[in-house]
Amino acid sequence: MRSGLRTVFVLLMIVALATVFLALVYRPPRQQGITEPAREYFDLTLSASGIEPNVISVRLGTLVSLNLTSLDYDYWFSLPGYGISERVFAGQTRHPPGFIANRVGNFTFQSTAFSGAIFTNEGTLRVT
Repeated sequence: MRSGLRTVFVLLMIVALATVFLALVYRPPRQQGITEPAREYFDLTLSASGIEPNVISVRLGTLVSLNLTSLDYDYWFSLPGYGISERVFAGQTRHPPGFIANRVGNFTFQSTAFSGAIFTNEGTLRVT
């Protein structure tokens, strides 16, 4: 009886070691046609005179990263079509989360300043 238990134990150990070995060594094949999205960075300057650049063009599927810099006032920057809303304090740069441009079209972004008076500047994200 002990001999039978010992055999079962040895077999279980062999299976466990083989499973661990395969988990460490096996790499699934890469799927054809799947690539990392292209990433583009844009530095946007927010000021009383407007947003520079005020037009951004990207291709569909691009991972877009924005760097927002305020030159003069505190601003709320928004790109509603992609759910981006970020407060940028005067003299600072903010980096909202990147997003994948997954829809073709023109999307308005805007910066709104509160400096005694409220003023808004707009720009366009073009996805082709």
